[in-house]
Amino acid sequence: MTDKLKEFMANHDYVFGHTPTQIEHFMTTSQQGSRPFEFWQHVLQLRALYRSLQEMDLQAEDLYHRKEDASALWPFWTRKKRLRGLARIEHEAVLLSEQRREKLQEVEVHLEIIDRKYSDLKGLPEAEILRGDKDYWTTRLAKQMALGRSAMQLGVSVGDLSAVMTLDEADQKEVLNKMVGALQLHEKVLLPGK
Repeated sequence: MTDKLKEFMANHDYVFGHTPTQIEHFMTTSQQGSRPFEFWQHVLQLRALYRSLQEMDLQAEDLYHRKEDASALWPFWTRKKRLRGLARIEHEAVLLSEQRREKLQEVEVHLEIIDRKYSDLKGLPEAEILRGDKDYWTTRLAKQMALGRSAMQLGVSVGDLSAVMTLDEADQKEVLNKMVGALQLHEKVLLPGK
């Protein structure tokens, strides 16, 4: 089974932990409605990714030194233990490399979104972003209340409706049309006599 999995994974070496759509519409839109706050969320995500990459660099350096130590000449009776240690180090290095690739891909997506949507906000001081703090929160709470009411009328959860509202208008319509189609199919299957 392990060989089958290894073969499968060799042909499916995907990079993303989060897709570009997830990053743009769901990970950073908790602040939707205020361009500076949306920009700020991307910057905060980038800061976390940057710190993670710095930590990975330190881990890679540690692995290099551990490998050097394990490869040094030691008494022959420790050979098996050292070989197991080298295998573990190699495995950790592969995992670290995959994690690093994923993080760098996410960084690329965030930077592309910033260049596309928020290039005019680059260099904006945090104090300037926070200047709109009160207005942002009062607007957000008003939207939450309106979403709650709309969700009750539609018979869906607030979370589902909120997630759909993060999409562009055309994508919102597509989701709602697909929902209607799914409901019609479910009615046909669940209530065949109607």
